[in-house]
Amino acid sequence: MKKNRFTYSLATLLICLGFILSACSQAEILPDPETVSGVYVQSGYEYYRWEEGLRVMIWHDGIPHLSCSSFTNGQYEVECQGESIGNHTVAWRLETKDGKTAEFTISGKPFDLNAGNLFIIQSSSGDLEVKQLKRDLTDIQADAGSVTEFGLSDPTILEFIQTSSENGERLSDCVSATAPEDDSNVPDLESAQQTLISFFSLLKDGEYKRAAALYGGMYVSLQDLNPSVDPNDHAALFKNACTVNGAQCLKVRQSTLLDQPSPADFRFSVEFSNEDGSLYSRGPCCGDNDSNNSGQTEFIYTVRFTCTGDYQVLELPVFGS
Repeated sequence: MKKNRFTYSLATLLICLGFILSACSQAEILPDPETVSGVYVQSGYEYYRWEEGLRVMIWHDGIPHLSCSSFTNGQYEVECQGESIGNHTVAWRLETKDGKTAEFTISGKPFDLNAGNLFIIQSSSGDLEVKQLKRDLTDIQADAGSVTEFGLSDPTILEFIQTSSENGERLSDCVSATAPEDDSNVPDLESAQQTLISFFSLLKDGEYKRAAALYGGMYVSLQDLNPSVDPNDHAALFKNACTVNGAQCLKVRQSTLLDQPSPADFRFSVEFSNEDGSLYSRGPCCGDNDSNNSGQTEFIYTVRFTCTGDYQVLELPVFGS
């Protein structure tokens, strides 16, 4: 009788434990959003859509390419950063545990999404301005057509797009002003691609000062990783990135043009080679236990033609093992 009672208690305990483990397992399954990002004329947009109900849309100007990363660690998090026309560091961060509510910040400033889930980031005036608007995004799908159609139908967004277009035309004028009549110094694919290859070759060979001269992106993350280094010593920051911080300073294996979002910008899909010549693959990130995830082998890089006639890479080397 005691044995039966013990067996029943053990079975009950295992069942309860199963429920607990199941609940924990459910808690670890985090909601991934449907996302879309792109450029319409000269305006960029980002849109996050959860089936559970959360919607966040961002329109921005003067940030042709943003460096974005997302990961799950008890919640879904996405963070993007870039540099605007007015040389402002722009970054936003969104965190959600349930796909229904979220914490959201732009350049460190928190915004209550109950007060509005549409954001317009402008910097063309020289100052960074953020407009928060309340819009019904229920029926907006995570595809470029749906987002741009909505943007063009909204008077505030439409006005913003028109303003951004005017700024883009001024950028084109700037590029044209550097080009002689024989077109010997206009933005061209071959020069942009060679700059990309040279940048990574210099980093691999330890020529950090020369590599820094080919870089036109942000140093914020490197400065955060190396607080003891002079923030203006870009060569030292790149040296630490490649030798201490875990940046993969590898030679370009292959680069393929994806698109040209503006007259001055070229976006490439890039593959890298390991020291032994094999294809570099970055493993799953941040607790991703998906056995089907074989790693990332292609990475997006932008090369910009500046008004001084130079080409610069806008993104840092890949971080990860």
